[in-house]
Amino acid sequence: MAVPMHGRDRELAAVMGVLDGARDGRGAALVVRGHAGTGKTTLLTAARRAAGAAGMTVLRADGVPAETALPYAGLHQLLTPLRTDRPALTPRLQRTLRGAFGEDDIRPDPFSAGLATLELLTVRAARGPLLLLAEDAQWLDPPTLDVLVFVGRRLRAEPIAALLAVRSQHTMILSKTGLRQLYLPELDDTTARRILQDRAPALSPARRDRILAAAAGNPLALVELPSLLTPADPDAPPDPNSPDDPPGSPRPLVEPAHLPATAGLDDPAGLPPLNERLESAFSDRYAPLPATTRAVLAVLAAGPDTALPALLNIAATVAGTEVTAAAIQPAIDAGLLLLHGRHLRFRHPLVRAAVYRATGVIARIGIHTALAAALSADPDRSAWHRSASALGPDEAVSADLEAAARRARERGAFGAAVTGLDRAAELTTDPARRTSLRLDAADLAAQLPDRRVAARLIAQIEPPAGDAVRQGRNQPSAGDAVGQNPIQPAAGDATRPGRIEPPVDDVVGQGRLALVREIVDPGDLRDVTRIDRLIDLASEACTTGAIDLAAELCRRAAARGWWAGRPPGAAAGIAAVLDRLGLGGDDPRGLAIDAYRDPEAYGAAVLRRLPALVPDRTDLDGLRDLGEAALVLGEFGTAASYLATAAAGYRAQGRTAALSRVLVGGGLAQLWLGRWPAARAALEEAEGLSGEAGEPFWADAARATLALQAAMRGDGDEAVRLAGTALSSPHLGGARFAAAIAQHARAVAALTAGRPDEALELLVRVHDPADPAHHPDLSGWMLPDLADAAVRTGRRDDAWQILARFRDRALRLPSPMLLHCVAYAEAVLGNPPPADHTAAGGARSTRAPGSAEDAFARALAADLTGWPVHRARLQLAFGAWLRRRKRILASRGPLRSAREGFEALGAGAWAETARGELRAAGEPGQGRAADGREQLSAQELQIAGLAAEGLSNREIGQRLFLSHRTVSSHLYRIYPKLGITRRAQLAAAVSG
Repeated sequence: MAVPMHGRDRELAAVMGVLDGARDGRGAALVVRGHAGTGKTTLLTAARRAAGAAGMTVLRADGVPAETALPYAGLHQLLTPLRTDRPALTPRLQRTLRGAFGEDDIRPDPFSAGLATLELLTVRAARGPLLLLAEDAQWLDPPTLDVLVFVGRRLRAEPIAALLAVRSQHTMILSKTGLRQLYLPELDDTTARRILQDRAPALSPARRDRILAAAAGNPLALVELPSLLTPADPDAPPDPNSPDDPPGSPRPLVEPAHLPATAGLDDPAGLPPLNERLESAFSDRYAPLPATTRAVLAVLAAGPDTALPALLNIAATVAGTEVTAAAIQPAIDAGLLLLHGRHLRFRHPLVRAAVYRATGVIARIGIHTALAAALSADPDRSAWHRSASALGPDEAVSADLEAAARRARERGAFGAAVTGLDRAAELTTDPARRTSLRLDAADLAAQLPDRRVAARLIAQIEPPAGDAVRQGRNQPSAGDAVGQNPIQPAAGDATRPGRIEPPVDDVVGQGRLALVREIVDPGDLRDVTRIDRLIDLASEACTTGAIDLAAELCRRAAARGWWAGRPPGAAAGIAAVLDRLGLGGDDPRGLAIDAYRDPEAYGAAVLRRLPALVPDRTDLDGLRDLGEAALVLGEFGTAASYLATAAAGYRAQGRTAALSRVLVGGGLAQLWLGRWPAARAALEEAEGLSGEAGEPFWADAARATLALQAAMRGDGDEAVRLAGTALSSPHLGGARFAAAIAQHARAVAALTAGRPDEALELLVRVHDPADPAHHPDLSGWMLPDLADAAVRTGRRDDAWQILARFRDRALRLPSPMLLHCVAYAEAVLGNPPPADHTAAGGARSTRAPGSAEDAFARALAADLTGWPVHRARLQLAFGAWLRRRKRILASRGPLRSAREGFEALGAGAWAETARGELRAAGEPGQGRAADGREQLSAQELQIAGLAAEGLSNREIGQRLFLSHRTVSSHLYRIYPKLGITRRAQLAAAVSG
């Protein structure tokens, strides 16, 4: 019986709006959230009917707990009707789908699987709009959920609508994904009374009020709870001594474990949970059915994907008699089953839950055993049914589950692999193997967006003090577990209460555990004890010969210290470990560790080695290490090159977390190199990918860097907004490098807006070691802005006290960035005050004072070919210095060059300052010709650049994880913005 749609006008309009948009070529995804029975199924049914009436193709995937651990099982449901469209894909994407579905030995990464799905859907959508439906998405396997999120975020230009239904208690499923959310609240009293009047008009006022109170605004409860009353006399109280079933009715296969159907309706204080009451209502319909029908339902509840012949055969074993297809009809007549096309489905997930629980444990074990035998050709599904039939530890089943998890990992289905490894750990009797399996699961779970799974696994492997108590408190409620096999894990739930293992006592295990913990819960990065622990573990790993693990622990310790602003003592002990590691002089790990741990002491040697390296271009992590070493030392050209190569490799492998990290570093390097369109594209992509990959730390770093670029462009409001978002984020946790960049952005915004006093205060604070935004390396990159603010406020002496420290440091660390910044500040500030002409620590500076013009000459004589930002700023400062000294003709040349440089960069505020200086020098101001590139979004810039390189739309789509139709749509909008009409004109328009 359909649930009336009373009180859902707003929600129904939202759903129909998504369908209307898809039919108009404006695709979208909508996540529908609500408790069981609030109308999710009804809304999706209404959407399916409306889509069918409008000629849309409907594709469906329903989540069931039995398939939660089977990678891409839900995607297989969704895409099976499109099997004949697969040949339209590129061979690579065809192999990706075959690999996802176990038809090929290729291991598809999540982004490639998402792109293949998007392309396949786009191919079919070219013949007419599509509707994708996913009911009970909380029970879909994690890889399918990842693909649905990937697709849902990219439907804007596709005639595709996606509706995904999730139960409210599964708060982390499909949340914080950027997908629009629609919440189904409980109905108000007026609407609830109207539904109840339609359903049971003969109820007395007292009984009506009791049902209204019990239903609490739940539509399904309002429809089903009246059936719990004694049908002969609706006003009579239930007889507590009467049997649960009518006389002569068939009994369940095994006695239901929950309360009698009428329990609690007349005693509100003793009400069981609403889901349990609804299950009772469905159990009442299940119990009177013929034994053969109940057997069919029991098998279908345990294995919803069971083919009809196997379904009937297993049901016959359960019932002890022959079962034919005719046994299905009574369940359809009772409103428990629906026939969709050629597929049997339970009317509602609570129906399946009711049937499964009513079947009883012993009968379920037999059914799962039979299903495992029937699925022997599918070892993964068979293993999971065998695990569901296990009453206790079983080494053979544990080994099979471990093998299934390894296969899932090879296919890139990390979520399914985590669940399989943890279940395998539960079924083994070997404590050492159990811990090893859980450690493997935690290692993989650290790469999932929801890091809580890894955190819970870590707590089981090595719980903190007092955690055993919390483990008991974190048991899922009855409502959370409804419809799930009690001996099978819930979607995404890699741990359940139970045995907590003793701490990992082997060195390698402890080291791996520490690296997982660093990803899952880095804590406050300034916590030196965490760094010391990593170094100690690295030393112990060296002793056991685990050199790679030791090197990674050491690199993480050094990087952690640099991110935190190199707190005192952070690098202690690294030298001793490095000596024992025996890494070659050109080993990327060793170079990264040296650059991170103490740039002043070791940076010069690293900078000498970098140009002579011939790195292995297939070693992506090595390229990342080299790029980050160059980045922290201010060698941005080298950093940008290595990080771009690493990014391309990570992109091809679908390693989104690693990709987002190198995109942030590459974007920062390109910002200072004046490649602003590329920097903006990389940083905006990093911000989005970090959200998808569950990396909020790097999303904040991307925002901080975008804030700095916005300030340099002259968009002060945007800079302040982004910087404020980054600085207020709870995820920074002592990450001073990101805080320093954000504070720098605020200072530049204040300076370009004509507030030099505010800018100087912000910058002086960044140079104070006690300030949360202080960073000993990045603060040197702010010297040009410090000098400009000091000159405008007349506080040169304050700036010179800071500059003196960095002049001395530049003698020890020949960082290109630091040298350019020191040279600029020296030229702008002029000679130091005589009393303060000393370096840090009281030692006299090795540089003698000279004229400001000499300082400008030295700064401009440096090779600034790849440093357009510094070159234009120096030219502006020098031209303004000349004009103020009445050397008007001499000032025009550098001012003109500065204006052109800033205009080419898109640095609006600085460009306007240069134009003002030129006007003051007697040269009429020239309005800047509009640059079409500035009108392009970051993604449009990427697409235009790749198209200019000659890539096809499909190739661009695969590079950027977009459909070729989306690329085509973007190009359609890009051409008029750039003032061109043909693809052949892109190269000239993009290069400007």
